[in-house]
Amino acid sequence: MKKYLEMRDDAIVLPAHYVTWKEANGDLIFGEKLGVLKKSNPIFDLKQEAEFVGFVLDNMRESPEVYSDIKRVNRGLMRVTDEEADIMDLGKNECAASHYETN
Repeated sequence: MKKYLEMRDDAIVLPAHYVTWKEANGDLIFGEKLGVLKKSNPIFDLKQEAEFVGFVLDNMRESPEVYSDIKRVNRGLMRVTDEEADIMDLGKNECAASHYETN
């Protein structure tokens, strides 16, 4: 977190994950100025590693059943056809650090 706080506020941050297309800007790009994120994302208020870990754990959802198979495939413990891999890849990716509801 310290490195982010030292970066310029006009740096554009591109997420590793996104939740919905509503997060894209008018050009359908998923990115935002760091200064905006610092003000709008509660994760930047967390000062200790334990707080960050707690936030992530509190916001994690139960993984879909297919995730265990995807992990096996990625580790070379399970083989699937290209078609099966495409079907697995259609599933929803979620990041607990970014998936929370704001009102």
